[in-house]
Amino acid sequence: PSVEVNEVITLGPDAFELSLMDGSDTVVITPPCAHTGPGHVYTRLICAHLRDGQQALRKASKLKSPVSSKPKTAGLIVHIHGGGFVAQSSKSHEVYLREWALTVAVPILSVDYSLAPELPFPRALDECFYAYAWTVQNCGLLGSTGEKIVLVGDSAGANLAIATAMRAASFGIRRPDGILAVYPCTVVRYTPSPARLLSLLDPVLPFGLITRCLAAYAGINEQEPMASPQVDDVHSRNSLTSIQIKSEETMDDEWIIISQDD
Repeated sequence: PSVEVNEVITLGPDAFELSLMDGSDTVVITPPCAHTGPGHVYTRLICAHLRDGQQALRKASKLKSPVSSKPKTAGLIVHIHGGGFVAQSSKSHEVYLREWALTVAVPILSVDYSLAPELPFPRALDECFYAYAWTVQNCGLLGSTGEKIVLVGDSAGANLAIATAMRAASFGIRRPDGILAVYPCTVVRYTPSPARLLSLLDPVLPFGLITRCLAAYAGINEQEPMASPQVDDVHSRNSLTSIQIKSEETMDDEWIIISQDD
């Protein structure tokens, strides 16, 4: 379906302060810097109807005449697309995001994070977290009061959604009110799992393709994956997987995680 708002929004690369969840202090959110230095984060705002506050983000050339806006919504979706960390974009996922914008009736901010292998981990996570923190601070500009913020992602995007929420918790800033993780990639190590055994027989998403995507995201040399010194980085205490396992033990009842493990 058609939507009234479909705008590409460029964020950063400036640092900004964000209040801690308990209001005791503030924390500085820095722009993504891994591999290339500070850089912009590209996002897409999709909304079925123009909402109050969105006028400042809209391109004047989009409409020939002024359009009245509707009140801000209470909810807001931050979407992170899938694609094995190496492909896809917010544009390619519009096939369902436009439908969601109409049926759920809340603004959707989709993050166009940098892709591997050109920019491997942690660049994508840094960009998703920066976009989420910016959203928390600027809900009004997106047409929402921000009473409820939900992170949504599929496959690789679901991995980034969960990791973004965990980083928000570790920073002490506002955590999302929910996570919709659709067939998430939750194990990025080179270890056997039931899902990987099943993928040996999968004609659509074969094991070889999954392995190459993970290697690209981790910055591992495909020719010598087990000999690469970066493998140790993937398995280190500071790795994404380790952080997830550690953080899941501290989750409280406020978290809502709906997932279908792949």
